[in-house]
Amino acid sequence: MMMTRHAAALALSAAWLHAGAVELTGTPYTVLYRGLVAAPAAAAPGRQIPAWPYNRAQPPAPAAATGAPLRLVDVQTRRDIARASYDARLGGYLFQLPLVGVDAAAPPCLAIVDMRQQALSVRAAEPGDAGFAFRNPAWEQEIGRAGEQISLRGERERVEAQIRDADNELGQHEKDFGAAVMAGQAACPVPPARPGPPRPAAALEPAELPAVAGALCALHWEREVAARVDLGPLFTDAGAAADWRGRGEARPLAESMPGLRLAIVAADAALVREAAAKGRTFLEHADGLRVFGRVQAACRNEVGRQAQEARSRWLAEVDAAARHPQREQQRCEDARARVTQLRAARIQGPQYLAALDRRLAALANPPAADDPIPLDRETCR
Repeated sequence: MMMTRHAAALALSAAWLHAGAVELTGTPYTVLYRGLVAAPAAAAPGRQIPAWPYNRAQPPAPAAATGAPLRLVDVQTRRDIARASYDARLGGYLFQLPLVGVDAAAPPCLAIVDMRQQALSVRAAEPGDAGFAFRNPAWEQEIGRAGEQISLRGERERVEAQIRDADNELGQHEKDFGAAVMAGQAACPVPPARPGPPRPAAALEPAELPAVAGALCALHWEREVAARVDLGPLFTDAGAAADWRGRGEARPLAESMPGLRLAIVAADAALVREAAAKGRTFLEHADGLRVFGRVQAACRNEVGRQAQEARSRWLAEVDAAARHPQREQQRCEDARARVTQLRAARIQGPQYLAALDRRLAALANPPAADDPIPLDRETCR
């Protein structure tokens, strides 16, 4: 619809154009070239754009009955801007100009190129001016208008998203702390103290470890290695008879350390069982006792490590429970400060949207095509 209106505006001035006074005209949306374009076989000499590496990936279209196909290009980048269609009513080649994908801050210097990659003259050549490059100021202004519209619409979407986020956050704060507190009508309360967590069996004090670690390891020896062999004599020979006797009392502690295992391989476990079964008169006894001592020491160390971790976790939970009232009150105060910020932004947001809408309304109506303006005087480098 827009392009039809522009073409009509061009048609209204056809008589003026046919007078031959102007060969290159334009509107904010079009360029009309009325110079002579000969067929390729008998083409008049054109002007080669210096170092012109035209897009050879797309071979030129064959010559049409109305003349060779023309392209409007950016002189600096050699990029196609538009392709011409011959308009018999206007008596020339019409280029429909794009409004997106063009930098409004640095609009291109234009040239018309034929299928032989020759830039066509639009005015007489002068010193320092080859006569083929030109501008379209009306188009450049319309590019800026279209670009600003896109930018303002993007800004509007961003502000609307911020308003939605502010509403959601305000609702969450009201849910967490109550409408009265969020409205500033009441001080943030200090919640009651929260009872600390019970101490788990594994959270042993360092002084408790020597008495219980060996017994817990003895329980694991019984579970993992004994296999109908009495390991008591071996514990006695190793000077750990008290550990073997206390293994029954270590069952609650074993449940609090489900990951504890003896670091012993099958061959070593068999050697310990054989030493316990045969007694100290056999050669295997000394080897089995050495294995037992090494594994028992490693087990006691592992019990100490797990007990220390359990104690640290428990102390952290106790500390968190003790700090709960002050922490919750501070969280409430932080939320109140945040609510103040959100409400200010919630007031300013619609005001900013209104300003954006006023600017968009001012840019809403595109300029009329009006009569084409001559472009053969609009030089550029």
